[in-house]
Amino acid sequence: PVHDNDDFSMSAVRLMLVASLLPLGSFHSCEHLSDPVCFPGWPELHHNWTTFSLTNATTSDDVRRRLDEWSQIKLFSSCWPSARDFLCSLYKPECDRDTGSVRRPCGELCVATKRRCAVVEQFRSWPSFTDCSLFPACGNVSTSKLEVGSNVMNVTCPYPLHATDTESHWYTDSGIKGCGIQCMNPLFTNEEHEQVHTFVAVMGSICFFCTFFALLTFFIDWKRQSQFPAVIIIYWNACFCVGSIGWLAQFMGGARDEIVCHSDGTARLGEPSGDVDATPCVIIFILVYYFLMASAVWFAILAVSWDDCFRSLVTPSSFLSGKTHILHGLAWTLPLIKTVIILGLKEVDGDSLSGICFVGYKNLSLRAWFVFGPLGVYLTVGGFFLLRGSIRLCRLKSQALKSSSTKRVELLVMRIGVFAFVAFAFSLTTFACHLHDYDQQPKWEKSLQDYIICQANWTYNNQWANGTSSSGCEQSNRPKIYVTVLQLFSMFGCGVAMSSWAVTSSSAVNAWKNFFRKCKTNSSEELHLDRSTETSYIRTSIPRNRVAPLTSCPIPSIATRSSVSTIADSGIQADDSCAFKSITHTSSV
Repeated sequence: PVHDNDDFSMSAVRLMLVASLLPLGSFHSCEHLSDPVCFPGWPELHHNWTTFSLTNATTSDDVRRRLDEWSQIKLFSSCWPSARDFLCSLYKPECDRDTGSVRRPCGELCVATKRRCAVVEQFRSWPSFTDCSLFPACGNVSTSKLEVGSNVMNVTCPYPLHATDTESHWYTDSGIKGCGIQCMNPLFTNEEHEQVHTFVAVMGSICFFCTFFALLTFFIDWKRQSQFPAVIIIYWNACFCVGSIGWLAQFMGGARDEIVCHSDGTARLGEPSGDVDATPCVIIFILVYYFLMASAVWFAILAVSWDDCFRSLVTPSSFLSGKTHILHGLAWTLPLIKTVIILGLKEVDGDSLSGICFVGYKNLSLRAWFVFGPLGVYLTVGGFFLLRGSIRLCRLKSQALKSSSTKRVELLVMRIGVFAFVAFAFSLTTFACHLHDYDQQPKWEKSLQDYIICQANWTYNNQWANGTSSSGCEQSNRPKIYVTVLQLFSMFGCGVAMSSWAVTSSSAVNAWKNFFRKCKTNSSEELHLDRSTETSYIRTSIPRNRVAPLTSCPIPSIATRSSVSTIADSGIQADDSCAFKSITHTSSV
């Protein structure tokens, strides 16, 4: 049983070797072999008599029809070489008219065929008469020799599969060997890919610029904004800003294919696999996943901090006082631990629709443990403390505050309530979309498998694969594009909502006014200083009595105390008397 050169002229000899020479044990009725060819292109069999008793076929036409159906697995190159020998010796075995004995296929060939053709178990299952225990061991057949490689036959994989020799890229979920899922997600059309890419580009850019502007606003007013708990808003905006960079990286010329696709044209699944070209995928995963989880933790911490601040207005104690280092440890360490675990499990998958690498695109259990499980916990904690903090504020407003500051407290309550609950609503919507994907993913996978089988049938019947959907095959269950868009909108919208805390307050406006005023003042001081240095010299001429000239001294014209240091830093060279005069003049002004 050798298939090294795939020499069809030796087919009859191979069938003799892989068939048992032992009688079946009972007399069988032999039928004339009217069609000595098992498959198109297959050499004629050399025996003239066969039997239908080993299968469920009843006539020669029935045998022909069933072999045609089985020949569809010809598309899977790693399966076909051993399967064709097994099926031919099963449906058209040699029968001895005198003794009624039948030459059956060997059990070793049956085992090798089923091992290589695991795809059959997924798509149509093996009939009961192919049970390998029904066939005797021949003893002279090596199973390893029957395990032919996937490159024995150059057969095109059916759309949307893509031929690849790399075993780790095979579509093993359906038992298909030698074929991997194409890079472009087959669950979505080309038009849907373009729509989502455009949406990511627009919303990702808006989120990045809004959060980046919010960070600048915080930095120019750092002394006032760096106090806890207001500094939490800074960290939250920083998380969304860096995460947006991970989403937008795909739009750098040709970067999307490097991020989500292997070099052989298959989708990235189970990274990091040790390939050097997996580095972009891993980097994008860290940028997106780590900072998404960190922002979720900071949301919960912010809700707890708000509630604690409102409680401290009534009671002198503060639960979070002196514990900021613990909060930092939770916010940055928990996402890091999860990120390292995911990379260690090699469960990072690429998705051509979103253009990023993330966890749980294929493995649903990991999505539950590492995505919406933690998100559900953070949202529950944050929602609880948001609600309790709002209740505390309402009580504080109605009971404790009866002064003129009541109106300011009312505005604060409205701003905190709108801001916090809008952000909570965005986060909750994102969580609901993840939960929807988790619930529907098995149905989408089953629909995709049925679609692949339909495409395989069409490809075989037409003898060529054109990679289009013109075969009439349709996926009965596909993801809804609006759910994906809603999930992306909620995620980016949450970042934009967080940036609104910095850009909608009057203090932010005053911070920018002060910043530009300082810039203008500094530039005016430098301009006046330059002019005074150039023009305000006391020039002397030689008198007629030829008295020695006086030293020229610069006269400062800026009436500020900082002029002393400005002059000192300006590098003006003068003698001690001039320096003394300048300092005295400035101090007196």
